[in-house]
Amino acid sequence: MCGIVAVIGTRDAAPLLLDGLRQLEYRGYDSAGIATVHGGQLSHLRAEGKLINLTQRFEAKGAAGSCGIGHTRWATHGVPNYTNAHPQTSNSGNLVIVHNGIIENYDTLKQELESKGYKFRSDTDTEVLSYLISDIKEKTGYKLAKSVRLALEQVVGAESKYKRLIVSRPVQPMGKDIGFLPGDMQEKMIPWLMPIQDNLQYLMGDDRATLEMYVENGTIEIEALTYIRGRSISNAFIIIDECQNLSAHEIKTIITRVGEKTKIVFTGDIEQIDNIYTNETSNGLTYAIERFKTSHLSGHITFKKGERSKIATLASQLL
Repeated sequence: MCGIVAVIGTRDAAPLLLDGLRQLEYRGYDSAGIATVHGGQLSHLRAEGKLINLTQRFEAKGAAGSCGIGHTRWATHGVPNYTNAHPQTSNSGNLVIVHNGIIENYDTLKQELESKGYKFRSDTDTEVLSYLISDIKEKTGYKLAKSVRLALEQVVGAESKYKRLIVSRPVQPMGKDIGFLPGDMQEKMIPWLMPIQDNLQYLMGDDRATLEMYVENGTIEIEALTYIRGRSISNAFIIIDECQNLSAHEIKTIITRVGEKTKIVFTGDIEQIDNIYTNETSNGLTYAIERFKTSHLSGHITFKKGERSKIATLASQLL
């Protein structure tokens, strides 16, 4: 199974990407690669075989930038070699992509693109997807997020894809509670869920219109955890933030709502607990990590430094 790592931060991304890929080596792979961007310039490094080969290439050539993606590939389309390693680039070279899974109709899409004059360098279905996204973006003038969505609507996958993204966080005030909030449930939740909306908007190139479009059509749901009991959530990708403020009982309730073909990701920082009823060892995030650490269904990554900003990192160390 392939592994994917991404970084958006303030430090050099390449060492972080390589370290992340090392933590995913247990999945198995036959080639690896990273791509970073700095000042509009793309660095693209790939290597056949083990990560040591990619690491040596990075040490020799470098890869500047604080934003990047990395991938370990298990070959499905095309032999395991340098040309077929991920990331793959579009024809223009200004779009870089990695993906897991199989695009069943990639050959049909490839023929359509070839009829438009495109020439492919690899045998991968991933390169076809990068060309397709780039073609839509260039022909329509749409922003990247919408171009990706339109391209994926043409893709037939070998596995069921997630139907929606559900994002939430605990309702936990920092300091004194501001008290009663007027309005209906959705209006009451706006202040609590604003950090999630800020992050999603940032990931979409600060394009609020695109975010609102995804929310309106149900592709993205920004929900309150308060009403999750009784639900059965299938075919979804769920992200729960600030999990250090959950209790063991609450995190159990959330996990047991997961249905078929759903993935759930918990994030949090046990050094920033605002819930007076939990601590670094009893909070829900720590509890889940400890209980699931021997299960093949789960994984756990610890980030040792913050990436919000230099001042935020310094404050967490000094204050």
